[in-house]
Amino acid sequence: MKPMRRKRQQLGEGARREILERGRECVLGLAGSDATDGHPYAVPVNYVFSSAREGDGSLGHVLIHCAPVGAKFDALAADERVSVCVIDRADVASEKLTTLFRSVISFGRARLVESDDERRPSRPALGR
Repeated sequence: MKPMRRKRQQLGEGARREILERGRECVLGLAGSDATDGHPYAVPVNYVFSSAREGDGSLGHVLIHCAPVGAKFDALAADERVSVCVIDRADVASEKLTTLFRSVISFGRARLVESDDERRPSRPALGR
């Protein structure tokens, strides 16, 4: 991945973890598949963030509940690479002709989680 262009807007690990823990919705980005006529597929989904386990080497994992059929599964069968975007803030600043964003974008590989132990996040799910 290319480094972030606007370095001063880059969030530290603690802020990124906080956004992931607080959020409940994200946009899941998937590569194209036959189900999407080869187009990339981005779909809003609910998620739970599970902190990384000891020695994992990651910030954590985004767990998404979904039906075991459909365009998401078709796309994942073709290419397991995904991106996830969680938007924490998107305030329009009309006077400055800009939007003040605060978000986390993460890249990784998706896999089907079949074990009940893995399906349960390492922290309880909290409402907003």
